[in-house]
Amino acid sequence: MRTADAAVGIMDSAYFVSKKELLDFFNTTLDMNLTKIEQTATGAVACQLCEMIFPKSIPVSRIDWGCRASFEYIANYKLLQAAFTKNRVRRHLDVDKLIRGKFQDNLEFCQWLKAFHDQQPPLRDGYDPAAVRAKGKGGRNLPPHFRPSKGATGIGGGITGSSISGSRPPLSLSSSS
Repeated sequence: MRTADAAVGIMDSAYFVSKKELLDFFNTTLDMNLTKIEQTATGAVACQLCEMIFPKSIPVSRIDWGCRASFEYIANYKLLQAAFTKNRVRRHLDVDKLIRGKFQDNLEFCQWLKAFHDQQPPLRDGYDPAAVRAKGKGGRNLPPHFRPSKGATGIGGGITGSSISGSRPPLSLSSSS
């Protein structure tokens, strides 16, 4: 298995993806209602995306969707780092920066996550992101931004990965702001 992160340098076009495009990506792919990049600081979104890419790499029952304080986010990042190690993804997570919830740190990590996702094989058919979240800690009483969007189809609504964005683009994403 090749390590996906090695091809994403700091000046790669992946780091020029807009906030709106990232929020649309997470909301569509994981059937959420994120309105701010800072809402990804808990690490739960990254854990679910990693679990979607690498099935069974993260025990979804241990993802904490209801954590509210930065020290509680650390458990989610430990799960994510363990999954990266297990799947030979060489990506250092600067947890101290990410858990602060600062826009720029989380934006850069989300840009990397999207680029990493885009260079993976097609998505799993029949993946229901809302059902996966319901299995996690706090999954039955989700904050509004993690709840499924009303009327959205997302992956769980029967859309396959190829019908969301066509075939996945190569890692050198076009610049858009």
